[in-house]
Amino acid sequence: MEVTVHRRSRAELRRQVSKLRKRLKEDRKGVPKLAYDDLRKADPETRVYLQGTLASLERGALGSSVAVISMCDTNQRCPVLAQVTGLAMARPGQVVKGVGRVLGLRRYKSQDNHTREVPRVEVEYIVK
Repeated sequence: MEVTVHRRSRAELRRQVSKLRKRLKEDRKGVPKLAYDDLRKADPETRVYLQGTLASLERGALGSSVAVISMCDTNQRCPVLAQVTGLAMARPGQVVKGVGRVLGLRRYKSQDNHTREVPRVEVEYIVK
């Protein structure tokens, strides 16, 4: 079985990022940008605009990705778990934006053995 990997050129990547930014501008119209605490309280299915620093990105086998986005500018912990169903055009450490819908809260046990809850959202794409 032969596998071919198609790597996009820098010019192709720039064009794709540019298209996503234009699309984001349209998709974002009328969609609120909630503060972190308001996002935690938002009802499921609420459409939201996200902007924050990409902390981590794990790409799945079927084209979807899971991203952790920090919505705080300070050293506070404000993580959002984002299920990305399409393109994730950014690297960890970059500021990303996206429009999606709230899925609720995700409970997990942290490394310091505390139970925490973080907002979960589903976005079609994120772009730097």
